[in-house]
Amino acid sequence: MYIKDGFEYCERPDICINVDGEFESLFIEIKSIEHKIILGEIYRIPDTNEKTSIVRFNNILEKSEN
Repeated sequence: MYIKDGFEYCERPDICINVDGEFESLFIEIKSIEHKIILGEIYRIPDTNEKTSIVRFNNILEKSEN
C-alpha cells in the first residue's frame, strides 16, 4: 500500500487478519480534519476456502465499526 507524502496515518493492526497461505489484510487510518478514513486491502490466496474467507471478512467489518 502506498500513501502520498503529507498524509498523517497510523496502521490498524486491531482489524487486520493474516493467516499464512490463506488470507492477508492491511488497514490504515488516515487522519483528516473533517473525517476519520479507514483504508484497507484484503487478499484471499487462490484455491483457499471461500466461505472461511467471507467469515474472516465479516469479522473485519464488525471490528471496523467500533
